[in-house]
Amino acid sequence: DDTNEVVPPSLNDDEWIMCVLRPELVTQYAEMKINNFLQERALKMKQASEDSKEVRNSEVSQDAAVGGITDTTDESKVEDKNKNVGESKDNLANAEEEYIRSLQYNVNVFLPSLRSIETIDKDAYDQLHKDEEEARELARHLWDTVMPALTKDIRLSSGNGLQIPADGKSLTEFIHQRGINCRYFGRLAELAQKEEQDDVAAEKAMENKDARLKLQRYKMPLSWLELLECEMVARAAKHVLDSYMREQGGVASAQPAQTIASFLSALVSIGEESAAETEIRMSNLRDALD
Repeated sequence: DDTNEVVPPSLNDDEWIMCVLRPELVTQYAEMKINNFLQERALKMKQASEDSKEVRNSEVSQDAAVGGITDTTDESKVEDKNKNVGESKDNLANAEEEYIRSLQYNVNVFLPSLRSIETIDKDAYDQLHKDEEEARELARHLWDTVMPALTKDIRLSSGNGLQIPADGKSLTEFIHQRGINCRYFGRLAELAQKEEQDDVAAEKAMENKDARLKLQRYKMPLSWLELLECEMVARAAKHVLDSYMREQGGVASAQPAQTIASFLSALVSIGEESAAETEIRMSNLRDALD
């Protein structure tokens, strides 16, 4: 069935091949583009207004130089200016409406097993390429802007009142609000690790009286990287344990206690040991408690 390739086995997990960019990210990106567009439009209108003012001043100077103008000429110029202003406003409104229509993103353009439509509909094929480039731009915005900005907010959390998540559930909700999928835990962990390394390097430079590096006002909270690592291990362990439970037709799932206990022991242990070594370690532990 072709639907098996696009329908996720569970809606509770965001590991889905169909859409890898969250709607929160798309909304934030569109709002950012609109704000940039409005700022550019305001700048253009301001420049046009200044240019128009300069033209009017120049005309007044020329009229004064020739001894004034007739009322008919004056009225004609005023009408032309009003007409130009009206046309300019209409053009800006049309440009704004057209730009807003362009902010419709198709983030599912990289679905697998899709047949090329180049020979069927050239316009649709060209639009597909535009959608692909927009999706890539969205991904670059997520990678280069959104996640570094989140890391910076975490560093400044003690000063800006940002509440850092305390468990996996709140962590997932927290990054989803920023438009970040859980698959990017690794990227967030890399950024957090770099911030911690920068803090350590700055502290060593301060001890050595090296003025090239300065301590930042707020340190990177160590709990952020620890939480990310714990969540990554927990999610990976869930998938591994699930594969064990499904092996040989799900034999282990009939009596899961031993499989789960053995798996968790292997997961949290510091190393492998034989049964005799385990007995000796437990005996020493009991003696120490007695």
